Amino acid sequence: ECRFCCTLSACTTPLGTYFIVSNKTNHSPQEVDAQTGFQVDMKMWKYYDFRCLKPNNKTASKRWSHYEMQGYRRAKDEKELEKVEEVKFDRHFFNLEDPKVWKRMADAKKGPRAWKRTYGFDYVSLVEGLHGKANCSACFIDCFKSEKSSFARKCKKGGGVFKCCMISLRTDKFELVRYGLKKWGLIKNGPSKEEKVCEKNWNSGNCYICAVTHICATKDPFTGQVNEEFKTPYTTQHKIGGRFPNQGLKYFGCFAQNTCHQHGYNPIYEPLSNFQKAATVEEYCNLTQKFNFTDTRNETYQASFFKECMKQTSPNVFICPNKEYHKVANKEMGFVTRILKEVEKKMKMKPKRSRRTKRCKRRNSRKCKRRSRRSRKRRKRKRSKKKLPVGKDYAENSDENGHFIDVQL
Repeated sequence: ECRFCCTLSACTTPLGTYFIVSNKTNHSPQEVDAQTGFQVDMKMWKYYDFRCLKPNNKTASKRWSHYEMQGYRRAKDEKELEKVEEVKFDRHFFNLEDPKVWKRMADAKKGPRAWKRTYGFDYVSLVEGLHGKANCSACFIDCFKSEKSSFARKCKKGGGVFKCCMISLRTDKFELVRYGLKKWGLIKNGPSKEEKVCEKNWNSGNCYICAVTHICATKDPFTGQVNEEFKTPYTTQHKIGGRFPNQGLKYFGCFAQNTCHQHGYNPIYEPLSNFQKAATVEEYCNLTQKFNFTDTRNETYQASFFKECMKQTSPNVFICPNKEYHKVANKEMGFVTRILKEVEKKMKMKPKRSRRTKRCKRRNSRKCKRRSRRSRKRRKRKRSKKKLPVGKDYAENSDENGHFIDVQL
């Protein structure tokens, strides 16, 4: 089913790498050829796969592992090649062309877990959507609630800022491709027009996802260098296939979360490097937001956004104040805004303390110490009143007062 592999002959020496070039090439100058794909870490989401497989006679070729490409490109002899890390085969990794994988990733229960395990996201939700627009409110709520998580609290306590990077992806194109291939007679198994589940209506198919990555950014006060710590640490596999080297799909891009905009109109933080460098709330609120990569920064809007953002409980989720430049787009977003305000209200409420907690607020107070001593004595008395165990060589008798005594036989 249109799945194939290719070979590329390359020789790596201390002076560099050269290739055996074929004169029979049919690709256009705009396309990426195999040599470029070999030498550069490239995105893999809906794009080519230039990883080099590691042959193994004991395993079926479709389940072969692949080399960690940066180390593989550096290897200049057999000894160095043997030391290159081997990344095990993962059926779900950038393999939505497989209908079984596609079905699993779209499953309401198994899908989110598979996305998180495969790509390293911290939260994933299969969301409703149509014609490229999706409802990412579930990720808004997760990011907002995560401000009170142990990871975020630890981050803020250490002088850092908690950042929530949200990305929205659509998988309906994979179903559409299989539908077209079957229609043209190129494959046998594929969905018919009636069997298609994506793009029928707003709620069908689980063909859109929103995914979140939790990040803690801290800035060194002496060097100014920003260090980012991830709640889910990177594995070798998580680093592969992103827009930038070693970033992977989990850091492919970050959308601004704003309840003023209607579903599907989430601006993106661009360039992404500025998002990565933001290590204070002020820097975060001042990040440039674009609806298209070619847009320029709107200073008037950004100044107004910065002013309102600094008043927000969370710089990650902008709860629409419904004034000036920031008006709620429609009823749906008004509903999302009200939900987040309720969440915000609950987050700000102090938890109720019991009477004992109130009295013992100070751990070292005399009353608390006396109470703890009395409770220890009560527990000790209860343990002493328990029946003693009976072994093979012991029998239990009781005296006239009802106390148990052990008599050895």
